[in-house]
Amino acid sequence: MLEGFDRGWTEAGARRSAYYTNIPPGRYTFRVQAANNDGLWNSEGAAFNFELRPHFYQTLWFYALLLTALVGVVVLVLRLRLRRAEGEFRAVLGERNRIAREIHDTLAQGYVGISVQLEVLSELLRHNKTEAAEKHLDVTRSYVREGLAEARQSIWALRSQDTGETTLPVRLRRLLEAEVGHGLETNFSLFGAYRPMPAETEREILRVAHEAIHNAKKHAAARQLFVQLEYGPEQVALEVRDDGRGFAINEKLESPPGHFGLTGMRERAAAIGGRLEVTSEPGVGTTVRLRAAASAAREAKEQQ
Repeated sequence: MLEGFDRGWTEAGARRSAYYTNIPPGRYTFRVQAANNDGLWNSEGAAFNFELRPHFYQTLWFYALLLTALVGVVVLVLRLRLRRAEGEFRAVLGERNRIAREIHDTLAQGYVGISVQLEVLSELLRHNKTEAAEKHLDVTRSYVREGLAEARQSIWALRSQDTGETTLPVRLRRLLEAEVGHGLETNFSLFGAYRPMPAETEREILRVAHEAIHNAKKHAAARQLFVQLEYGPEQVALEVRDDGRGFAINEKLESPPGHFGLTGMRERAAAIGGRLEVTSEPGVGTTVRLRAAASAAREAKEQQ
């Protein structure tokens, strides 16, 4: 009998060996009683005490380690899911901000120009100046056509990826050519050898230039506008400078209440890993500089 494992004595017969399997760890006493050829039993028998030590996977520290590993896996899974949810939230938030910037750069600016023309047209009609009213009506129609074209372009950019078949310098030059005849003298300069950049980077640079030109024309009352695009060894730099009335700039480059121009340009620069600098003084003019590295732009896009 193995005390601690057997519930009673086992008749072994003439066998001189005992086999036990699946014995749990612990202290045991092995007892043996035998009889001689005359049938006389040894009532005291023989006893042997021993201890069976547990395997490493049967110890308390192994269970504690296993529990710690399980808790660690659960925490890791929760963190990964939380990081994924945060990434999706940032992606959604970034897309909402991009759509808001697209609306500001197209519909909002177009509506401002149309509303101003309609107010002037109303005053001209009130004073029976029909010839001047017809001219302003033609200008208003052109603003409507431009607004519709910009809106279609923005919607197409939202629905599909822009292949960027037209280079950034060409698109900038066309942007300035569209301002000819609106009382704004423009000058475009290109330095360095052109090299293609990611479509998103070129699109954001073009939007920053568009916003700076719009501010110079609508808010700064500028007469001259200088746009410079420079391709350096490691980065591309955009500079838009006007001779308008200028304004006081806050340190955070935030737009005044009800306006989103500076805020939108700052967000666009951050989206491509660039750096935006705006210098201006009342009565001196405004200069907008944007520097973006192609490698930094790609890294910023991958993180989003």
